[in-house]
Amino acid sequence: MAETIRGLYMRGWAPATGGNYSHRKADGTIRISRSGINKARFLPSDFMTVNAYGVPMEAGSPQPSAETLLHCVVYRLFDAGVVLHVHTVANTVLSRHFTEKITFSGFELQKVFAGQTTHEAQIVLPVFANSQDMPALAKTIEAYYRSHECSSPGFLLSGHGLYAWGKTLEETERHLEAFEFLLACKLEMQKAGID
Repeated sequence: MAETIRGLYMRGWAPATGGNYSHRKADGTIRISRSGINKARFLPSDFMTVNAYGVPMEAGSPQPSAETLLHCVVYRLFDAGVVLHVHTVANTVLSRHFTEKITFSGFELQKVFAGQTTHEAQIVLPVFANSQDMPALAKTIEAYYRSHECSSPGFLLSGHGLYAWGKTLEETERHLEAFEFLLACKLEMQKAGID
């Protein structure tokens, strides 16, 4: 997973120490990236362990990612094993333009999402207003998913970035890359006045 994170940096998806990443262990604890780490040099030792509520498991632990609670929400709501959060130009710009959701339809690549079998379906990517109040933001996101039927393995924070998840690292990487491709297409369509 550390190699994946370094790769995301190389793609320009984790600039300026941005992004956070986690995986859930079999015992329910979560290994999450520490705050402020340059992702170009990310090592396995740059993960730390928190419980299902985001509390560090080891006394004197360094600070976990500020957005740890958002990872905890994903693990509570979904059968996810990995969460990847990146900052790209496309996801940041579009998340400021679309205030509630971005819908994709007619793209062949939609079929790479778990459970999707046709390009004719609609993939809905929710957009949430960004906040520095992580407990409140986590509650907002959890309430949304508990009251909406949304099978899309991701969401956007406005002006911030994309969260994507899956059961395995491989599936999560596939979901992340597909979302980023679709978002890049949507941005180009907006520029061209197509959508």
